[in-house]
Amino acid sequence: MCDKIKLYIHKNGKLLFVLCIAMWIMIVISIIAITFTLCQKCFPCSLSCTSDGIAYFLSMFDPFKHLFSGTILLLTIYVALVSYVSNKKLESVRALQDLRKMLMTIDNVRIHDLLEYDDDNEVDKVKKIVEFQREFADRQGCVYNYMGILELSKIYLDEGIINKEQFRDQFGYRVENIYANPLICEWIKKNPCYWNTLDALKKIMDN
Repeated sequence: MCDKIKLYIHKNGKLLFVLCIAMWIMIVISIIAITFTLCQKCFPCSLSCTSDGIAYFLSMFDPFKHLFSGTILLLTIYVALVSYVSNKKLESVRALQDLRKMLMTIDNVRIHDLLEYDDDNEVDKVKKIVEFQREFADRQGCVYNYMGILELSKIYLDEGIINKEQFRDQFGYRVENIYANPLICEWIKKNPCYWNTLDALKKIMDN
């Protein structure tokens, strides 16, 4: 049970969890109030299916009208927040999918493959660095496009569409691979003002 509660809080936030608990408490209290009222008071059969009967029936619950209003209000807020959180999650998934699609072009896949190497395997590292320089030294535009796509994730972060954890899991290693490549670092040093957004993403990875 504790694990389920922790998972709920992690996915939906503490505010939604507190609202959920408060809402259920209010609903239970409202049900008890209705049950208590119906058990304590008798409804005259002569007033059945009449306007006076309906008015009399509603008046039986006057002492609890603020409780019922509060319960309805809390339920409305909870439903609205659940809908908002669900929409935000869907928006995040779509944003991540869009970034992935843009990174799946032939050139971007090739750049990714050449930037990805095992630091402990020096032979593979040197081989891929050399291959990258041979293929893309005169095709900087392709690499800039790859880097620019990653920079879009910073806009998504700033707008709250994705969070830092999602960025680190999905694209963080790509940013690290960029800054591990000597040729790209040389390009960045020549025009550092062009890559402030990419630098901000690197700082997110460093923190």
